[in-house]
Amino acid sequence: MKKTLYSTPDSMENTFKQYNTHKTLIYISVIVGAFLFAIGAVLLTLSTKKQAAVSYPEEVSSSQTTPLPSSRPIQKTATQEAKKTDTVSAISQLLVSMTNGITEPNKAPTVASSKLGIFLIDTYSEGAKKIIAAKPRIIRVLDPQANTSLLEATKAYKNTISGGIVVLSMYNNIKKYSLANDPEQSASDYYETVIKPVLDKLGNDKHIFTYIEAPNETNSTPDWNTKEQAAWLNTFWSKTIELNAQSGMRTCIGSIPVGNPPGDTGAIKEKLQEFLPALKKAYATAGALCYHAYTYQYTTDETQEQYTSLRYRLLHSLIVELEPTLVNLPMILSEAGIDREGNPETSGYLARVSNEEYEKWLQWFDTQIQRDNYVLGATLFQIGATDWKSFNIEQISGWLAEHITAR
Repeated sequence: MKKTLYSTPDSMENTFKQYNTHKTLIYISVIVGAFLFAIGAVLLTLSTKKQAAVSYPEEVSSSQTTPLPSSRPIQKTATQEAKKTDTVSAISQLLVSMTNGITEPNKAPTVASSKLGIFLIDTYSEGAKKIIAAKPRIIRVLDPQANTSLLEATKAYKNTISGGIVVLSMYNNIKKYSLANDPEQSASDYYETVIKPVLDKLGNDKHIFTYIEAPNETNSTPDWNTKEQAAWLNTFWSKTIELNAQSGMRTCIGSIPVGNPPGDTGAIKEKLQEFLPALKKAYATAGALCYHAYTYQYTTDETQEQYTSLRYRLLHSLIVELEPTLVNLPMILSEAGIDREGNPETSGYLARVSNEEYEKWLQWFDTQIQRDNYVLGATLFQIGATDWKSFNIEQISGWLAEHITAR
């Protein structure tokens, strides 16, 4: 530290000149000066030790509970160096560094232990404000660059919640690629026409977002039905990771729809084998894997739910079987809740169960996902949008806020 922590001898010299005939005062001055010097030395030592203690790991922690990522912005010089070298290695190191300092060694996260969060669409409703005030560990936000209230919601969340995760999503109903399209060129086209304009409009605000999840599900890409499609998706998402990284952003890849990839365990494993390089690249760049965890019949039977809301466990186990080093690859259940066939009017909980039944299922689901350390959280679909009214959780927002606070 440049700032001195103890007294300078100037005042002491003045005392000597003014009272040089008074030895008693001289002795007192010397004693006081020595005392202050000793205090300064102790403070300086403690300051040095404190700075040494606040050092962060070089990699994402692989022990016990997966830590909450930080959306700390990348330093400008590091970003320029990544672009200059233009290598995946440099980008990987840069993005892994973003996870450093997730929580200071002696500072506990302010987020709740509950893993339930919300997916905000259209408006920052009163119900959403209640839930944000409860400090959920994760939220997902749609098109905040075009919606002042949702950007306000995100800033409010990040300003009050240490270690909170924010997934950035963007709507696109124009781009649709098939197996006939080159997957790498498709990823570049999607980035330039959909992702980059959003990031450009957000400007420095882009750094309050932890991950990008785009495109959504398979709205713009082939499905997961065959190995060939899985291989296409692998190349597409691998390129997307690189492009997002060059903008200083991390990617939650896959955006896997509920019940996917389809097939028996052998067929699913074959498709994940094709997708493995993208998963490795996501992990190397501090990214994550996104799965949409809906229940069809809102049961609390693990055997039945393993095909839908808990299917992520099968995916995780097969990924680890294929590549053990991915045991701590984070997973985000970036859509969750009750669904049947994606109908905005008839598939959501409001059209099928009572509020109390849904709350009971959510309690069970939260308990389930808390058992899995690699799951960062689940964002319930949805709050704020009127055109998905059977899914809108505004009616249970008070209960959800209390549930999050109590956990």
